[in-house]
Amino acid sequence: MFDYLLGNIVEIGKFVVLDNSGIGYKIFCSRNSLMKLAVGERAKLFIYLSIKEDSHTLFGFASKQEREIFEYFISTNGIGPKLALDILSTFSIAQVKDCILNERADILTKTPGMGMKKAKKLIIETKDKIKMIDCGQADVSIEDDITQALLNLGYSKKEIMNKLEYYEDVEGGIRDMLAKLS
Repeated sequence: MFDYLLGNIVEIGKFVVLDNSGIGYKIFCSRNSLMKLAVGERAKLFIYLSIKEDSHTLFGFASKQEREIFEYFISTNGIGPKLALDILSTFSIAQVKDCILNERADILTKTPGMGMKKAKKLIIETKDKIKMIDCGQADVSIEDDITQALLNLGYSKKEIMNKLEYYEDVEGGIRDMLAKLS
């Protein structure tokens, strides 16, 4: 039904409120997607609409790849939207792909609510699908590392995201960002 929503971030907590033309959409996101958002910032979230008997829930993702993995996960019997979101909050897209392709159920069990049996089932049912996903592993981890380092130094997420660019390496990126933020 929806591919994405574009609007201003009004609130960030356990969920995001995205204002689009005067309508505030309550959207649940993974921790990794939340890290890329800041209140007052314009954002584009790729959407998955979950329709249950008693609720309609929006899930938002910073990339199409993250949404695609989420959809693969919830198509696995025993994995609901909450657990799928918890997996994507615990690991980056590249880490999830690596765990599944290398059949590392033991690592996936670090997700709250994920037992060994579910982890093995998830691997079996998504392995063939997930190998086709291009997760841009190097770009994602470099951006995340730079952001995390600057957050640890006391800079706000909004300051960082307004200046963040593509970088070849973490150290050079941190040096450049420190110069921009000073």
